[in-house]
Parts: sequence; C-alpha cells; structure tokens
Amino acid sequence: MKDIPALFAHQRQTSDFIRARKTVFVSSDPGTGKTRSVLDSFIEYRNLGNQGRMLVVCPKSIMKPAWVNDIDKFYPELTWAIAKAPDKTRLKAFQSGALVVVINHDAAKWLKANFNELTDFEWLVIDESTAFKNPTAKRTKALKDLAPQFDYRVCMSGTPMPNTVMDMWAQMYIVDLGKRLGPNYFQTRAKLCTPMINSQFTTWEDKPDSKDMLYDAISDLSIRHKLEDVVDMPEHLNYDIQIDLSTNLLAQYQDLAEESVLVLQDGLVNAVNSAVLTNKLLQLCSGAVYNEDGEYSLVHNERYELVTELVLSRSHSVVAYLWKHQLKELQRLAKKHSISNAAIVASMSPEERDDIVQRFQAGHFQVLFAHPQTAGHGLTLTRAKSLIWSSPTWNSEHYQQFNRRIYRVGQHDRTEIINIAAANTWEPIVYERLAGKIEKEGHVLSLLQTKSNLLAA
Repeated sequence: MKDIPALFAHQRQTSDFIRARKTVFVSSDPGTGKTRSVLDSFIEYRNLGNQGRMLVVCPKSIMKPAWVNDIDKFYPELTWAIAKAPDKTRLKAFQSGALVVVINHDAAKWLKANFNELTDFEWLVIDESTAFKNPTAKRTKALKDLAPQFDYRVCMSGTPMPNTVMDMWAQMYIVDLGKRLGPNYFQTRAKLCTPMINSQFTTWEDKPDSKDMLYDAISDLSIRHKLEDVVDMPEHLNYDIQIDLSTNLLAQYQDLAEESVLVLQDGLVNAVNSAVLTNKLLQLCSGAVYNEDGEYSLVHNERYELVTELVLSRSHSVVAYLWKHQLKELQRLAKKHSISNAAIVASMSPEERDDIVQRFQAGHFQVLFAHPQTAGHGLTLTRAKSLIWSSPTWNSEHYQQFNRRIYRVGQHDRTEIINIAAANTWEPIVYERLAGKIEKEGHVLSLLQTKSNLLAA
C-alpha cells in the first residue's frame, strides 16, 4: 500500500475541533480539504471503539469525486455506499452496512419519508449546506426533523451567507437545533434585519451590527481557515475584460432597456418586469435572446469568438457558461478551431461527470465548458490555469465556488479569473454587485478566521 500523506496542520485542527464539540459549522475556504478533516475525525471516533455510521448529504456532482475518492485515497479501511435513485438502490445502500453512506441534497425528503429513525447512524454531515438555507423548503424541513437523531452534526460551506446573515439560520439549526440563533426564524430575523417596505412587498436588510451579532452567537461552534493562510498558494489574479457592443447591438440593447421590448426578425421578446428585463438584457449581451417558449434568437457571436481566442492562447482553461446557446456556440467554435473540449451538463450521471474531470486533469482536453451551478462544488480542475466567465452571474455562491475549482490545493501555477463584460451595460454592474456581496460575507468569515488563528496559536 502506498504511503498516505499526513494531514495539513489546519486539517488536523479541524478534525480535533469536530471531535471535541460534536456539533460544528466548518466555513473554511473551498480547496482547504474540509472533506478529509471530517473523515479523519470519523476515523478517530471509530478507533475509540464507537460503532456509529456516517450519513453524508451533499450535491450529486461530488458524491463520488469528493467523498468516495477521498475515502479510497486516504481511508481505504472505510466502507462506503452511494444511495442514488431509484428508491430500491437507495435502500440497498442503507442496508449494506457501509460505514459511510452518501446521498444527494434532493433526497432529503426521501430520507424523512422512509426513515423515522436512523438508529445506527451517529454522524450527519451536510456538505455545501447552503442548499438548506431556505427554512421553508421541504428538504430543509426534512433534515431539521431528522437532525436530533445524530450525536455528531457537521455543516460545511466555504460560502455560507451568499445574500444575508439569515442564510445561516437554517444551517445552524441543523447543527445546534436552534440554540444559538434561536428556534424561530422570524424572531431571529426581527433581531438581525430591518424590514424595508415598498408598494409591492417587504424585503429585509441586515442591520449594521448583524454580522457581529451572528459571529458572537456561533463562534464557539465554528471553525474557518483561509486557503492562502494554510497552504502556500501561487499567485492568483482576478480581472475584467470589457468589450464594446457594436453600434447596432448597443442600439438594440438601449431599445430593450427603454421600451421593454426588442423586435427581432423571429418575433417579439417581452420583458414583463424588471427582473425579467434585466435577464433579457444580459442574454442580449451574451449573444442571444430567448422567447417565452425557451427558444432563442442569435444576435451576435463576438462574445464566443473572444472566449475562443482566449482559450486558444492558453494551455488549459475552464469556461463558465450560463445559457444553452452559449454552450452550443462555444462548442461549435471549438470544433471549427480543432480545440479539444468537453462539457459538464446537468443531465450527466456522477460517473460521467467524474470521467470527464479525470480526463481533463490528465490533459485530454484544452478547455472544459461547465455551468457553475452544475460543476461549482467539490470538483478539482487544477489542470486549468485560467477560468473564463463568458457572462456574469448574479449568484455570489456560484461565482466564488466555481472560481475555486482551479485555485485550490494541488494548484502549483499562477491562476487567473477572467470576467468578460460589455461596457455601458448591466454586465459590469453585476460584477460590482457580486464584489459587494462577497465583501459583506467576508466580514463574518474574517472574524471566524481570526478565532481559528487564535485557536491554533
């Protein structure tokens, strides 16, 4: 058996922290090796003579690439089973006696419906726990009901508060059953947020001191490590490339923005409200506009040509796409220029996704096209030195997580994030607002980081 590398110091600290407290929120950066820390803590727990099993609830895309691969690589003595649909296969995984059973987020409702008790499971691990930030979602309610059965409860996310501090409430409830942030979501929201009332609906904004209040409440069960502080990482750049729309296209953009309708050769595309309108404007910048039937009309291809030029001048790249027309056009140009490529799409099985990732890491493809929601968690794509956003996303969690696919442990070369935006449009504004969301979230995370440094001292 080949030698298994020892844990990094920060991984050992996280492992010890979990065993000492049993109920923990791990908010370390993507790429810091949170999965191995949890598995190591479980191994130590088993070595003390405990017999409990571990249930891991994670995105479908990382059940095998992250969890199973880490078990096989670092802890081959652990048996595992993937509980995937259909129901018969899922039940077989639980009945197998495997020490670690891995199931996807969307199966939380199935768990609640099929198991009133999971008596031989002592550990519940929720990877990328922001999937359960909505307290009214059925899958969140299901896990909240099941959580008290487990002695060890661990939530993990490097981006736990993509929008507001209240994103943490349901995640922390699973960890501590409501002890620190309160058992009632609405009462906690009234303490941490201020209602903003307009003519149509009420929104809630974080109070100025809400982040400090949140930190004070959860710090004793939280641990965080920043990637750059615990691993000697190479230089990492993040910069924008702004392009100008053609005169004709900019006129179409302005018409859509001002009149909420764009007349295309194929028909009319109507924007019924500001959210839909903004999305239409972003689609137009990206090269196409969709109608109500989901069909699109191409209006320009300059964006795809720019992305292709960037890919051609680099050894290996990952390209984020948001709409189906982008993937189709990017693949068309890749074929035209004989660029070896592959794509990760939502319809793929975990095995197909894992195979593409392995082949990309082996250097078989010059570029990998992927949707940030589908490939944003757990995957290691360090063969790439460049990650190109062909269009901006509003989702700060998707943005941060996807960028970490190339900038993580195992990366030895300088990396770059390239954000493409059309000047004088909504696109630069989206990137600016992303930066604002990330800065807000970073306040609490920096406090937790300071606490983790003090623990290590």
